[in-house]
Amino acid sequence: MPEATPDVGPIARIQSHQGNLPGDIGCRHLARDRDGVDSRLIFLLSLGKPIIQKLPTCASHGCPLHGTCAFDANFDPEAAGNKSGAKYRPSPDGTVAAVEPELIGERIVALPLAAHVFASLAVGPLTPFGLHASVHRDGFAVGTDRSGDLLDPISRPVQGHIHESLAALGLVAFDAKAGALTRAEDQAM
Repeated sequence: MPEATPDVGPIARIQSHQGNLPGDIGCRHLARDRDGVDSRLIFLLSLGKPIIQKLPTCASHGCPLHGTCAFDANFDPEAAGNKSGAKYRPSPDGTVAAVEPELIGERIVALPLAAHVFASLAVGPLTPFGLHASVHRDGFAVGTDRSGDLLDPISRPVQGHIHESLAALGLVAFDAKAGALTRAEDQAM
């Protein structure tokens, strides 16, 4: 299995990850440690389906981190604890994303969070921390549970991937002098 490419951009990292799932099984640890991708983003973009029961062991699907990963033993059948959702299979779109990175960009731009970023930056530049605070203030979350309560707020790493992706797509820019994100069209002025 080929190694992940050094940092070539967030969309390319997601594409590489989706194209290099050992045994067609993804894992949050492999996503983060090998590919620099937060697996929550895979779910947010509907590129993976969580495995809820009978998670495969790392050895059984040929994980390249098997034997060196600190979490390897957590996936042994005898291991205690909730492992639900730690591993996943690619969704049909996740398989497509491995060869068509445009799908990843389209999904990111279509996220409600991206619309929030564009609307927030229309008012003026914001630091990544300011955007993060506005996401929490405005009640963005990964989704809702069965009772309608908000699940975990979108994490800083996931927001960072989204900001990086929007910049890679030329839609936002990072003004290093101001330490803030701006709309790309405002940067050109």
